[in-house]
Amino acid sequence: MTHTLYNRPIRRLALWAGLSAIALLTACSDDANTQQVESEINDVTVVEIASIDAPELAMGDMMLGDPAAPITLIEYASMTCSHCAGFHKGTFPRLKENFIDTGKIQFVFREFPLDVYALEASIMARCAGADRYFDVVHEIFVRQEEWILSRSPSAIRRNLQNIGEDMGITEEMNETCQENEALQKRIAAKAAEGRTRYEVAGTPAVVINGKLFEGAPNYNNLARYLEDILAGDQ
Repeated sequence: MTHTLYNRPIRRLALWAGLSAIALLTACSDDANTQQVESEINDVTVVEIASIDAPELAMGDMMLGDPAAPITLIEYASMTCSHCAGFHKGTFPRLKENFIDTGKIQFVFREFPLDVYALEASIMARCAGADRYFDVVHEIFVRQEEWILSRSPSAIRRNLQNIGEDMGITEEMNETCQENEALQKRIAAKAAEGRTRYEVAGTPAVVINGKLFEGAPNYNNLARYLEDILAGDQ
């Protein structure tokens, strides 16, 4: 499908016109939408856009903390999921202070886009480069209602771009990043791996030392489970 983004006609992933913004915010579960994203990613045609001066696109796993930490915690999240936004506004700061910054866990963030807007937001965050990736993710989640509860696809994308501009990502930078086929496919592949390897079925999903965390991923539940592992009780 060809549509207009940032006032330029380009070849992008197909828009799911029937998916309302409210549904995106309330239904943080995996369904046919994710499979459709992956199918369209695999079929996407990339348009050549002139290179511009921008940070190097972040392509690998996005991580915080000590790689030698005894615990690896992976979060799978969709940028349009309201529960994921709640996790990053409430649970994550405490998790970072008490477990990531203290060297107890290595934190890995993996995108699990449940719709095309989540995919575009994920790519925009990576457009900022590895050093600023988590700052952009934080801003996307904190301001989630500001951009996703818009009345039209063009307004959603414009409000998302406004966040990008506040974080130093120009329209030209973002447009170039959005057309990166290798990144689109990598995000889809990691989401597929989450489903097949860890049985991730919704977001936010937390995997701790290779095992899907079954409880509600609030701070108290996670902290108790992590402390038990550190004490040798898990």
